[in-house]
Amino acid sequence: MEPTTDKAIGYETQRDIAKGVNVDFNQLHNYRIWQKSGTFVAGAFIGMAYGALMGVIYIFARKYLPFSDDRKKAILLAASMYLAFYLVLIASILQILLH
Repeated sequence: MEPTTDKAIGYETQRDIAKGVNVDFNQLHNYRIWQKSGTFVAGAFIGMAYGALMGVIYIFARKYLPFSDDRKKAILLAASMYLAFYLVLIASILQILLH
């Protein structure tokens, strides 16, 4: 994802230079460093949120899951949540694209 973002910023910078806009490369570099560190923090937060959500759902769904081994139950639940999350995401993207 980062190389694609860097390419897009490069295209925007070239476009701005072609328009005659004064581009401060030092400011642009510092901003990209700040963005990349923010991406790491956002990933950490979303990971913690996903783990907390899985924990809460696991507490309530544990007795209804089909396996007797807790590890298998956790894997099934994680796979189900992962699938549901991405199906909802894909469905919402398709809805936006089709309308």
